Amino acid sequence: MICPECAASIVPVRGELVCQGCELVTGPVIESFPRTNPEITGIDGYGPPAGPNTGTSLITYISDSNRDARGAALPEAVRNRFSHLSTLNVRVLGRRDRSAKRLNRAVSDLCLRLSVPSEVQRRAFYIAKIAREQDVVRGTEFSVLSAAALLLAAREAKMWLDSRDIVAVAGISRSRPQKQVDRAYTRLKRALGIRIAPVTPESMLPAAATRLGLSPIEVRLVERELQRIERRKTARVDLATALLIVARRVGWPLTMAILSSACGTSDVSIRNRIAELAPQFRFKVGR
Repeated sequence: MICPECAASIVPVRGELVCQGCELVTGPVIESFPRTNPEITGIDGYGPPAGPNTGTSLITYISDSNRDARGAALPEAVRNRFSHLSTLNVRVLGRRDRSAKRLNRAVSDLCLRLSVPSEVQRRAFYIAKIAREQDVVRGTEFSVLSAAALLLAAREAKMWLDSRDIVAVAGISRSRPQKQVDRAYTRLKRALGIRIAPVTPESMLPAAATRLGLSPIEVRLVERELQRIERRKTARVDLATALLIVARRVGWPLTMAILSSACGTSDVSIRNRIAELAPQFRFKVGR
């Protein structure tokens, strides 16, 4: 069977049909409750009655856990009850509600791993939700969609997030995850008409400084150098060039290979840029 949301395979899990891609529950393996009036049973025809006002019950995600908050083991009766509540939680939500709920959880988990501000997280979820409703990235798993939406929301807020860092913690199961995220990012940006301000070396500097372990004083030295050099290349190359100039002048043990990896460019681009600026500086450029 194929999932109607992301086109991934559907497998039976604990008596229910669950999508391997987006974790959508498409229905039970064996109908435990007959299909009756949704007002009497759940809104999809299964389980106990739904909430009278909201149309849903148990909106908080209940995880299967074997230990309490203090780390002590839970009795078997308590574990079984939590498992039962989790099953009811899934059954009383509609298909669209379940998908939005899991999408929100995927975006929240990703933002938590990267320490993203709450306003960027809310914007990322909004972008991902609109993209799914408008069928912009049909067949894309939620991990790819949430990564692309977060990257777009961060760029829109002029917050630099390296796509490599997002891909590293997104848990994407498909092959070539970087290409998957880049493609989804381009499609989201074009379809939703979101305009992104040009990336500047200053916006990329905090992320690069974290990768290189630079102190606040060292970051200020790089900022001053960025004000001095003439901007000709891309933001990545300009930032790597300023870092290399300060490193050679101060004596930091930073090679072109390290800087190119931190800034997401190539050592050839850095070497060519330094060659253009070489008459202004009194040090020999090496690897």
